[in-house]
Amino acid sequence: TIKPVEWNEQTQRVNNKNSEADEINFYLDKYLQDLKNLRIERKFKNLPFTFDDIKNYFKKKTEKTSSYIDFVKQELAIDQELDKKTKTQHENTLHKLTEFHKRDVLFTDLNVEFLDKFLNHYRAKGYKTNYVNNFHKNIKKYFDLAITKEYTDLKNPCKIIKVKSELTKFDALTIEQLQTIRDLKLEEHEERLSYVKDMFLFACYTALRISDATALKNDYIKTIDEGYKLNFKSKKTKKPVNLPLYKLFQDQNNISYPEQIIKQYHNEEKEFLFPRIPEQIINEHLKILADKAKIKFNLTFHVGRHTFGTIMSSKVSPFELMDLMQISNVKTVMVYVNLNEKNIIKSLENVDWKK
Repeated sequence: TIKPVEWNEQTQRVNNKNSEADEINFYLDKYLQDLKNLRIERKFKNLPFTFDDIKNYFKKKTEKTSSYIDFVKQELAIDQELDKKTKTQHENTLHKLTEFHKRDVLFTDLNVEFLDKFLNHYRAKGYKTNYVNNFHKNIKKYFDLAITKEYTDLKNPCKIIKVKSELTKFDALTIEQLQTIRDLKLEEHEERLSYVKDMFLFACYTALRISDATALKNDYIKTIDEGYKLNFKSKKTKKPVNLPLYKLFQDQNNISYPEQIIKQYHNEEKEFLFPRIPEQIINEHLKILADKAKIKFNLTFHVGRHTFGTIMSSKVSPFELMDLMQISNVKTVMVYVNLNEKNIIKSLENVDWKK
């Protein structure tokens, strides 16, 4: 809807008195061109071009939502592969969009100016850079999907606005701390804690995320002449995970620690390798493990992945590490390389060279 003063009778287009003139005229031009093409198509088929054809054209257009928010909600409802945590993050981005805009967000609202103001609004409110960057990443993903599914003809504004991520500091276990957890003697009544300990150690040896470790199935484990291999598709990244377990983290007798855990739990009659324990309970039990092992920082399941990356960065090339951890950005891998170097320097500082 526009005001009469915003219409140019001569050009049959919206004039500059309307702030959205360019966008409206874009759609007018597109619709007219589509209708011209439809008329030519009907003519070639020796069919009449009637008012009903025009009505049907616009009926098909209105069947697809013009609301970016509704589109994302629709996609979230039908996507069966997204894990619960990722889905919650995407829903949070929608909440922030509507919180900022105070009303429904249409595809036409999402231009470069809007996106820039939106991201800067939450930066000014003190949100961490990488947290705000996730909003950008989520908006970009669904805008691209909307273009693919022909819900919009607009260009994705996220591709014009560039965001820079901050390198986040994270904790990782040393070889000695890993050994301490491995050597912990637990009581018989601490059965669940023992399960969590083994699951966490397995993550340290394989870089598995908690979503993959808790859903690890027995048929993902393949037996070959050399030993066990792990083969499945990651729940979060949808990338294939192919790990030669027999080659990872071997003890003095060249027997791999992850294989030792596999032998403890592997049972082809059961669907899942580890007992099913909710993520919240796992993280609660990790605090108990940290206390028993006298680890001072907050021990979370993701520390296992960081531990793998830090230790393995001194044993394989960055590109091999990318494959092992299913990482697509070399900058992420270099964080592990740099952290490993810092840990080495820190360890050397404690060496008494006089002994």
